[in-house]
Amino acid sequence: TRKEHDGFQKRLAAMERDGQIELNRKGRYELAHQPNFVLGRVQGHRDGFGFLIRDDGEDDIFLPERELQKAMHNDRAQVRVVGYDRRGRPEGQIVE
Repeated sequence: TRKEHDGFQKRLAAMERDGQIELNRKGRYELAHQPNFVLGRVQGHRDGFGFLIRDDGEDDIFLPERELQKAMHNDRAQVRVVGYDRRGRPEGQIVE
């Protein structure tokens, strides 16, 4: 049905936005490449932003305030690096 199709399209868009899937060169969806994902523990700051303290010991990943709405201090999280903030720190998006 049209309603089911629309719901499916919205779910695909949400999965793409969250970094779970991506479009390949042929315009088909595939699972996102795992190297973009980093595991660690969330460390919140009283000003609202935070960091992912990486399990692999590499540099922490900055988490803007909007991402800290998805997790709490000391939560385990999987983060996708989506860019770099104005200070050159890797910036992440919590995906799980």
